[in-house]
Amino acid sequence: MFKILIDIIKSKKSIVEIIRMIFYRLKRYIYIFISRNSKLNPEINLKYINEYKSFITNETINMYTSEYKHEIIKESDLIIENIYEDISGNKIYIKNDIDWNYDYIFNYKWKKKHFSKYTLKDKQISTDVKHVWEFSRFYHLVVLAQAYLISNDDKYVKKILEDINSWDLQNQFNYSVNWTVAMEVSIRVVNLIQCISLIRDSDLLNDRSIIKINNIIYKHAIYIWNNLEKGLNTNNHYLSNLIGLIWISIYFNKSNNKALKRDSRKWLRFALRQLDIELGYQIYDDGFSYEDSTSYHCLNLEMLLLTIDVLNKNQIEYSDYVYDTTEKMAIALDKVLINNNIPVIGDIDNGRLIKIDIIANRDKTNFRYLLSVAKDIFGEDFGWDGASPFELSEVGIYRIFNNKFDAIIRCGPIGVNGIGGHSHNDQLSFVLIINQKKFIVDPGTGYYSGDYELRHELRSTKSHNTLYIENYEQNDISKDLFRMEEKTNSEVIMINENLFVGKHYGYSEPLGIIFERRIELSDDKIEIIDTLNDLPNQNCYLNFILDNNIKIIKQGDDVILEKDKERVVFQVKGGNIIIDDNQPISKSYGKSTKTTKIVVLLNQKEVKTSILIST
Repeated sequence: MFKILIDIIKSKKSIVEIIRMIFYRLKRYIYIFISRNSKLNPEINLKYINEYKSFITNETINMYTSEYKHEIIKESDLIIENIYEDISGNKIYIKNDIDWNYDYIFNYKWKKKHFSKYTLKDKQISTDVKHVWEFSRFYHLVVLAQAYLISNDDKYVKKILEDINSWDLQNQFNYSVNWTVAMEVSIRVVNLIQCISLIRDSDLLNDRSIIKINNIIYKHAIYIWNNLEKGLNTNNHYLSNLIGLIWISIYFNKSNNKALKRDSRKWLRFALRQLDIELGYQIYDDGFSYEDSTSYHCLNLEMLLLTIDVLNKNQIEYSDYVYDTTEKMAIALDKVLINNNIPVIGDIDNGRLIKIDIIANRDKTNFRYLLSVAKDIFGEDFGWDGASPFELSEVGIYRIFNNKFDAIIRCGPIGVNGIGGHSHNDQLSFVLIINQKKFIVDPGTGYYSGDYELRHELRSTKSHNTLYIENYEQNDISKDLFRMEEKTNSEVIMINENLFVGKHYGYSEPLGIIFERRIELSDDKIEIIDTLNDLPNQNCYLNFILDNNIKIIKQGDDVILEKDKERVVFQVKGGNIIIDDNQPISKSYGKSTKTTKIVVLLNQKEVKTSILIST
């Protein structure tokens, strides 16, 4: 009970919103009770497809380059051969018909039962439900639909209809693991709606198929509406629910079924009104998501950009606040992108609303395509002026750079009003790019429930480029996969175009240690001065996690680092250098390898680390 009260205080939500949340919870419990005790099978028997305009249109595809069209066809031909892409980007060959409830990575079958009876996070089960959910998001249907329009070959539509029918047969409404989370239902229905908009002229799409698809979409609406993920500290899940309702409402907007038309308008009014409220909670004034994850910021931005585009195309009004906030979010993304890629801060799970650029999606940190969408919406003048430094002070992301060095530093609150969510123990950690090449990096996420040990290791202090005091975390990490307790209370002392100074208090209780970091750039050197107010009895380490494929040469007291003909010298005063070749690193959800970490064992209160470009 005390924990719930703390969460209510941290949520900063109005009494009205808390009451509304309680109402949604009660509605969900009622829905669970009814659907458990009777086989709900809502149907509308609608024979037509509305002439709505979706995000990807015929005109969009006509603008593709011949090379990109070739990639679409190539990918689609693999899908026809039952070769699907998993969440990590691996190609999975499925010999027989796809089992939509089977984890092909861990070889685990999720048994059929009511959605409320599943335990999704269970250490006793070796599986990750995200592997199953990824296929059921229907990303691949949109790829196939584009291949149909490029080639005018109905074999792609045939595969689409086969997969929809197969999924529907194996996933009885409310009775599979693919009906457990409204976010998954929302993303799936958006991709289904996008797909249908591209194939609606195919001769294979007969009345029987149309009725089946419309019934499936309607069931998705019923599920989302009754299982909204609105808690005290909402996040990308609830945003996706609202986005799903908006797309469904547009799809059914001109239905000749009066009850359905009335429901669609109700869902649309609700979702647009809630979108205003949620963006006020979830997006800081600096334009960044309060989940403190660059990857989840991009997911939220993608959901909003694509939905604004669809609202505009279908001439549906929405608030200036949604428009303005989304523009701020896009500018915030522009500020952190380096060579088309986001720096990894917090969790990254490869999530997308629609895979609108299958080439960019192969690199799970490439989000340049979102800025192209933003320019289409906000105009050619949209963007950031490129000046150094910049600060997203509310979320706590800072960037200083010159023509050789680019450093992004984390110094701010932990995410979701101090609950943690997708935050890591990365206060005063940084990533470093030298002459457009990654040298010092964040190690990523690995897994959530698929590997508890790796999950906790990669979000721990010792897996970030900051101070680690042996056996202590800068913020307390809960056994829960998505919670931590704020202790750092980080502060920025100074920032200008070449200098960042910050400190945190994560070790002040019980060790009495305050940690301060100073990062300064010059033409050919970056200098990092780390200061502790005292040395504790425990060993203290500074971590510098290196990107893969960096050659390391020990030269006296120095370390030479080489990458793609770029050579830098790593020097330390005030500590002893240790080379650790066993640091886990994950550049894509569900994948992990090892990289090298330079560890500095402190032997005094102030340590000076210099990284010099070698001539």
